[in-house]
Amino acid sequence: MNSATQTATPAVDAVFFDMGGVLLNFHPGRIVSGLLQEQENREPGIAQTVCQITLGAPEWRLLDAGCITQEDATEAMAARFPRYREEIQLVMQHWPDQMQVVDGMYELVSDLKTAGVPLYLLSNASVRFYEYYQRYPIFSLFDGLNISAEMKLIKPYPEIYRTALKRAGKLPERSLFIDDLEENVRGAQSIGMLGYRFQGHHQLRCFLTQLGLFR
Repeated sequence: MNSATQTATPAVDAVFFDMGGVLLNFHPGRIVSGLLQEQENREPGIAQTVCQITLGAPEWRLLDAGCITQEDATEAMAARFPRYREEIQLVMQHWPDQMQVVDGMYELVSDLKTAGVPLYLLSNASVRFYEYYQRYPIFSLFDGLNISAEMKLIKPYPEIYRTALKRAGKLPERSLFIDDLEENVRGAQSIGMLGYRFQGHHQLRCFLTQLGLFR
């Protein structure tokens, strides 16, 4: 990238971030294993099973879409697998406790904030987000928080990106969307946003530097 390009006004003037897998570590198997360590010692394999019937259940997607309550989702899972009722309730209550900020991402987002780049969250997440997000200082750096359950929309359907852009007052062709899932990146690209698939903070910082967002 030449010096003239580096000093020009960036083509991107807003960045939208996914949450799980980009800002916070979200590995379902690790989350459930961390919560069911004692049970796994007594019954090897139980963590994998409970992961599949909770974080992999159809109700999980409905929670993200804002179509079901936490209580109803938990009860539906437990009714389907009564043997694991206690473990299901434990996982559904405490899974947020297992998430940590992805290495290097607080620093990266903070640097974007310092550079004056408008920052927005756009995540498939249930309304429980509002119970735990204040634990993480990274979210205080954002200018807007777009949560699928609250929007009653879900990625990768195009309308969720359009709605987030409208809320922020941003144009798709001047906005970047970052997600760890290719299908969600393609959803953003389908309405004219620039899309980037997250694979680590080092690669992302290089990409943002190429765009002229870091000087």
